Amino acid sequence: MGLVLYELFPLEIVMKILLEVRQKGEDEE
Repeated sequence: MGLVLYELFPLEIVMKILLEVRQKGEDEE
């Protein structure tokens, strides 16, 4: 399933989401 997501979404969007998740995690701590 994960590979399908990478094929559907551009790498730029995936990286942006990962960055947002990391920022949220840092804010919670």
